[in-house]
Amino acid sequence: MALTKQQWIKEPSGAIRRFDTYTAFNEPTPSPSCRTYDKTLVDGVWTLVEEYYVNTGKTQARVECTLMTEPIESAKYFDDVDAGEMKKWKLWVQNPQDPTLGTWTPLTSTDPKISNQLFALWKLGERTYLVPRIVARYTNVATSPPTAVDIGKISTADVPVAHDGNAIYSGMSAQQEGDLWRYELEYMASGERPFNTFVYGTGG
Repeated sequence: MALTKQQWIKEPSGAIRRFDTYTAFNEPTPSPSCRTYDKTLVDGVWTLVEEYYVNTGKTQARVECTLMTEPIESAKYFDDVDAGEMKKWKLWVQNPQDPTLGTWTPLTSTDPKISNQLFALWKLGERTYLVPRIVARYTNVATSPPTAVDIGKISTADVPVAHDGNAIYSGMSAQQEGDLWRYELEYMASGERPFNTFVYGTGG
């Protein structure tokens, strides 16, 4: 079996694929380490084309940014509202006739952010507000599959986030191609507040 041609192709991610072309009179056996191969027989001559990854390339990133809604009272602007008054507000929103409220109404609240701003927004129909939702996906080729041990944990990866947020390692998919792996890692950024390290812990 004689090597008659070599060709290199560079992908957008930076990974380089090499194609080795062989000819032979006897049926050739492809290398088990090749990613793919194509074998043809024409006029008694076999042609074998083997595909390899030459390097692991550069990471290719894809970022999706959308907006989602959260209850208006969960906005950071209302973080300093008195906890007892916020509890009463939430009860009032669910049922203004709740007997545990007694004579309490938003207008009688001792916290001006409830009696003024929050109640005014509620009367105008502003019951929710928009927060960013960012999902980042990174694709690469490597000699071994990525680990899934840190899925669900706060990530130290360089992920674009909004405000003072952080990101969670939210998913992974991997596919073996020859003796290498093509994989995609997914990270989900927090909204207006960072994910709680006590709840999620920190991964890689």
